[in-house]
Amino acid sequence: MTSSSSTPGIDADEPPPGVAASLAYPSSRVPVMRAIYSAIKAVDECNRSASDLDKNIKLLGYTCEMASVFLSMTSSSPSLAKGLADVHLNMSFSRYAIRLLNGLPMSLVAAAEGSWETPDISGVEEYVEGDEVEEHLRPGRAALWASKTLSWSMLGYYPTEFLAFAKWQFPGLLHDSTPPPRRAGDGPLTKLLAAVRDGRNWRDGNWWSSVSCGFWLWYIVADIVVQVDKIRRLKAVIEAIEGSDKDAAGKDSTVERLRAELGAAQNMLLRESLFLLPGLHYALPGWATDPLLPRWAVGGLMFGEAVAG
Repeated sequence: MTSSSSTPGIDADEPPPGVAASLAYPSSRVPVMRAIYSAIKAVDECNRSASDLDKNIKLLGYTCEMASVFLSMTSSSPSLAKGLADVHLNMSFSRYAIRLLNGLPMSLVAAAEGSWETPDISGVEEYVEGDEVEEHLRPGRAALWASKTLSWSMLGYYPTEFLAFAKWQFPGLLHDSTPPPRRAGDGPLTKLLAAVRDGRNWRDGNWWSSVSCGFWLWYIVADIVVQVDKIRRLKAVIEAIEGSDKDAAGKDSTVERLRAELGAAQNMLLRESLFLLPGLHYALPGWATDPLLPRWAVGGLMFGEAVAG
């Protein structure tokens, strides 16, 4: 990825000369090329981080899933419905690699540094006073403890999710169809290695997927507690600032910042609420053979979250 800084003598808003020539940009004689290039830049901006790329793959994947569900329900094109479902499945598997390479290290750092703990509301002390308002600056006890567990839930989620993926792709992984018989004289290490080699002790990919989604469900519930508390506190602080007689400089910009934080918290609460039932659905051991929810319900909720995100 090249640096976003502009090169001397070249307008930062225009593509390099070679690209400009190929796109005829920004010639007013072909405005469609300008629109195409603007769209290309928008896509590039939306996929520059691993998290943004994961969100966009998720949205595209669940769009295919919902199209497949619709076609299956109308019986209009079974082959196309199956193809779209396969595209969604392949995109879901591609996200496993992104989450393992990006999410696991991020969770480890967050657990070590406590960076996912919900913070106090800061930068408002000069506009509000009194114990009742100051109480809203700090997170509630339940929300604070819930936020402390977020990174730990992901440390359980990512490894078990990847183990499920590995068992799906390599059913014989960590499996010996004819494990050696255990003898009375075997030492502890020999017994441990024999247990590791025995596939009956590792279950299948569906079982490990339900374990990973149990950790995911833990994260969802904990984050709902965090966001509900944050929304309550932000609303109280905004109301206190707007009702304050103090006319300190930057009051309006502070309220604007807090409203932006409130909107982000409300959006996150919406997303986690949409995740809640699918999280429970996939956390149950029989999700693949005796599902809690029909396919259209799971796909619809996940598609709604992808759009909200």
